[in-house]
Amino acid sequence: MSKSERIREQRVARLAELKENLKKEKEEKIRSHYLGIYVLDLSRALNSKPFVTWLPPKNLGNGPEETILYTLLPGKSELVMFGGIKKDPTSLGFSVNINNQISNSLHFITAPNYVI
Repeated sequence: MSKSERIREQRVARLAELKENLKKEKEEKIRSHYLGIYVLDLSRALNSKPFVTWLPPKNLGNGPEETILYTLLPGKSELVMFGGIKKDPTSLGFSVNINNQISNSLHFITAPNYVI
């Protein structure tokens, strides 16, 4: 095998490796950022030393995809979120093709209720 053939095989192997890495990154990037509701814990608000804390969401992977310029309306014991523009965390601006960025989704967001 000549030197040029070995170099060519190394380049092809490297390109295949890069292609596989890009494919994995794309699969991970598809839905990696979610919006979540934080719940305000008021259970210690009436203690002698009162304080409250924000509890993070437990099911962050089930929330709506992170967007900007969406509409959020109060419903009956829920928030209704629709529309918006998908936010790409890897870029500072919008892509040239804005049609791929526009979201036409509808989400009903509820938080757990606890009576103290």
